[in-house]
Amino acid sequence: MKKIRTRENCPVCQLPLEIDLTEANKHIVVKQCPKQHFKKEILPLLGTTFEYYRSEDETVVKGVGIDV
Repeated sequence: MKKIRTRENCPVCQLPLEIDLTEANKHIVVKQCPKQHFKKEILPLLGTTFEYYRSEDETVVKGVGIDV
């Protein structure tokens, strides 16, 4: 599993977000915190970004959709 680090940081722990190249898809880009606090899915064809934040008890994942 090959991953690359990005210049963007996790808003929770400030670690650089990673992109998993084994699951790379040309229609969606997934950037994720190495500690699973935060995940960002970018859909360039739709001009939309989804951000997911994990709750403190790690059982609930909250998502936010952002149109660019």
